[in-house]
Amino acid sequence: MARRTKAECEATRNALLDAAEAVFLEQGVSRTSLEQIARHAGMTRGALYWHFKDKDALFDAVHQRAQVTSEELLEQLSSVSDHSNPLEALRENFRQVFKVLSQPRVQRVHTILLFRREFYDQITTGGNTRDITLECLSRLTQTLERMQKAGYVLTCPPDIAARAIHSATSGLIHEWLRAPDSFNLCDEGGRVMDWILDSLLPASRLPPSSSA
Repeated sequence: MARRTKAECEATRNALLDAAEAVFLEQGVSRTSLEQIARHAGMTRGALYWHFKDKDALFDAVHQRAQVTSEELLEQLSSVSDHSNPLEALRENFRQVFKVLSQPRVQRVHTILLFRREFYDQITTGGNTRDITLECLSRLTQTLERMQKAGYVLTCPPDIAARAIHSATSGLIHEWLRAPDSFNLCDEGGRVMDWILDSLLPASRLPPSSSA
């Protein structure tokens, strides 16, 4: 019985998160009330407050539910240089990023973060987003440094290359989230990143020096 009660509580919590996503996306965060979210979920405000103390906590939970995949992708990025073909592994990492972002829930949450937050300063997830950005830049720089030491040729310093790659990726994602029907993120995004990586890493590992 306890197990069933726990499952029912989790189902209720997820239903509230689903409702919050839908209403935040439609109306924007600052124009959404907890009463509207509860009504959209077919529940009372009391049920909502049992799970979330306020709108901040609810939005943070919405964000965290989609953020798990970001942490997994960061871990994969850190292991790129250990791959037998690091350049191909780096390409695959970005393909995975675009694939994950194309998932409906992740797409909805990132759309809310970028375009539906307005001036709702009480929400603190912006700090988490900045932390992820800085961590991504750091790990990408470290990956490129290790690749350079392994013999890959970079056309600019690793930190500059990391910034260029991250800026291109962020720009693609931002453009796609604003108008998702304008292009296929997985297909076109993958081609753009291939071109950028080929420009920054035009040569594969240097051939071993031949003995005289």
